[in-house]
Amino acid sequence: LDPKVKGADALLEKIGLEESAASQLTRARKAAKQEQWKTVWSASIQGLKLGTTQSAPALRTLKTRARKPLTKSALDRGNQLLASKSYKDAATAFRKALAYDGGNAAAKKGKRKAEKALKEASAPKPQAGDKLAAAKQAMAEGKAAKRASNLSLAKTKFSECLKLHAGMAECREQLAVILMAQGSRCAAIKHMRRYVRAR
Repeated sequence: LDPKVKGADALLEKIGLEESAASQLTRARKAAKQEQWKTVWSASIQGLKLGTTQSAPALRTLKTRARKPLTKSALDRGNQLLASKSYKDAATAFRKALAYDGGNAAAKKGKRKAEKALKEASAPKPQAGDKLAAAKQAMAEGKAAKRASNLSLAKTKFSECLKLHAGMAECREQLAVILMAQGSRCAAIKHMRRYVRAR
């Protein structure tokens, strides 16, 4: 008796699953006609969670159809938010795109860019004293690089010094000398003029 009861219960459960999957398939198809892709995606996933049913192949097809427009919509939103410097929301949008299409290269790149920008925006801004100290350190490193004939590094360090503190006249003079040595005459003259005015 028990095996028969168990078999009957399993059959009833299977029928229930088929009916639920069919219901989700109907919902997904209706939404697809109206291009309501979020509903298509949601219904497809819910239907597929029910396991192997007769509706499963059609549900997978509808889910695939919904993936492209949903991914594009999330990417477009992410790029718009990124352009408006809403980095947190942009990162969320790119993660949403990856939820639809985990291998999407544009979404991965956008997510990295948004997260990096968010981290930089959240970083504490250096105080004036800290900037001056950092500028002096950059100038010292630039001089050391110049003495070692590493003009490329010296140029980078002197430029960094001026970015941190534009009033560092000696740093500007050193940069002008290096630019002249590298053949960047116009840029060198521009810095030398500013150096002379600052003295």
